[in-house]
Amino acid sequence: KRETQHKKTLETLEKQLQSCTDDEHRSRMAKIREMHDGVTRGLEQIQNQTAMFLRTQEKDLMRAFRARLQDVSQELEAQRNKKGDFNAELQAKHRRVKHELQAPLI
Repeated sequence: KRETQHKKTLETLEKQLQSCTDDEHRSRMAKIREMHDGVTRGLEQIQNQTAMFLRTQEKDLMRAFRARLQDVSQELEAQRNKKGDFNAELQAKHRRVKHELQAPLI
């Protein structure tokens, strides 16, 4: 039963193939090529837009990173200066106490 169905399908397809002329085939292939070219152009545009978006995003991220890095560097420098001032105060206090201890007791 299946074999007869397959034979009928095969015969039908062979008839369709024979009835198709070369001109029909060429015109269909031209349409297919045209559609393929359209799809290819569309994909190219999408790829270019995606690349441009990624470049813009990278620039924005780098700009934000540099700004944050500069903020952190300024904070670090401020803390170093603050620590340096505190150390100077401690050293002065240490010298004063040392001088007081070395002074003769009256």
